[in-house]
Amino acid sequence: MSGSYERMNYITSFGFSIRWRKQFLNKLGKSEQKLNIIDLLSGLGENWAYLNQNFTFSALDFSEEMISQSKKKRE
Repeated sequence: MSGSYERMNYITSFGFSIRWRKQFLNKLGKSEQKLNIIDLLSGLGENWAYLNQNFTFSALDFSEEMISQSKKKRE
């Protein structure tokens, strides 16, 4: 699934996955406090850039290939 995840997520959500992600991150906002965030079922790490700038975070996914693909996207 890791090879087609991004495309299938976009198609099956009728493109709303991008909007929902942006809405979530806007609601999350920034914090003056040092917060630790866990991104469960992190997919391809679409939220990582924002989370890395504003929080200390860990990502968990049951698919090692998804985590591997996420790391490649960050390089």
